[in-house]
Amino acid sequence: MIIRQSRLIISRLLAVTVSTLFCLRAFSVEIPLETRSFTPVEGGDSFVEEGNLYVSTFDDTAFAASNARDIVIIEDMSSLTFDTNDEDNDDDDTHIIAANYSGYNTVSGETTDAGTLVFEIPIEESAFYASNVRGFYRNAGPWIQRQDNQSFFFEGTSGTLSYQSLSKARDVDIVLNGAFEGESFTIVGESFVNVLTTDFISIPSWDAAEGSDYDFAFVSATLQRRDNEYIGFLKRNDTEDPTNWESLFAIFRLTDNNDSDGDGVPDLSDLGADQILGVLSTHSIDLGGNQYWSSDLNTTVSVDAKHFWVYGENIGWFYLPDQDDPHSIRVYIADQRLGWLTTNEEMSPYYLRESDNVLVYFDRVDGNVSFYDSALEAWFTVTY
Repeated sequence: MIIRQSRLIISRLLAVTVSTLFCLRAFSVEIPLETRSFTPVEGGDSFVEEGNLYVSTFDDTAFAASNARDIVIIEDMSSLTFDTNDEDNDDDDTHIIAANYSGYNTVSGETTDAGTLVFEIPIEESAFYASNVRGFYRNAGPWIQRQDNQSFFFEGTSGTLSYQSLSKARDVDIVLNGAFEGESFTIVGESFVNVLTTDFISIPSWDAAEGSDYDFAFVSATLQRRDNEYIGFLKRNDTEDPTNWESLFAIFRLTDNNDSDGDGVPDLSDLGADQILGVLSTHSIDLGGNQYWSSDLNTTVSVDAKHFWVYGENIGWFYLPDQDDPHSIRVYIADQRLGWLTTNEEMSPYYLRESDNVLVYFDRVDGNVSFYDSALEAWFTVTY
């Protein structure tokens, strides 16, 4: 009788699974991307008399009078030598030194603003880079924009970044739109995002793809999160007509207002409940109380953003490791008759037991979390 009921359940589930497959859709989230170029400024103690200082920031407080005498902390320095006339004449070469910075209030100890600095230094003045400086006081006031400010290449560029999953490493599509000297341009490319921590992500190097107006190439970038914003340093690494060094540098900002689990961390860098929901199903239904129904697991999953051990109503406790594919799931159940199991869109709600390639299915039987072993054609209560 039990075997007949089990076969009937399985046949019905197969029909449901086939119909469910037609409802699945590709996962994609689009968030805004914007850039800002560098502004020549006064207001920082000079390390080199002949050097020029430029600031790029999305923080309006960077130019506020309240930043007088604040400390500026420099980190993540990088440099290049720029040939001003493109004639390989060492006499006109310039050192360009870029660094991320944070401004700190000397009284409260709070961060007052953040962005990127660029120092433009004659080639013969190399002491600054060798000194490995990490901090200085602003010179008797805030940053003051110089009169020789101009519209640089990446000023006001806007666009989108679309990420294709909620996994730790996710594919992204990038679109940048802007204008330079009266001509509009578009740059498109493909890369991926690596989630380093909830506060840091990285985008590996990427090249402008077909359809772009410029054949630019960009080096890898690390972005730091502040609330729902991710800010990083955009740097070109190509030789396509760099009329001035400013056309090689900018900072960019991603803004992600998506927060699947409501824990205050945007989905772009959240490795907690949002990742679990992403790999379970793109059609998870919010049941309230931090519970979600997933047709892939055939269970209600209680999500804990701090751990990957989760509880399923019809599956019991299971371990969900990092996943790269939003439509293929690998879980571990401590019962010695189960172990590692995998499922995907076509197989769901069945699981393939990796130890012997046998299909298993989970459900409640007489109030107990149980699994059906297709090889033995029998139900077993899950034990831990």
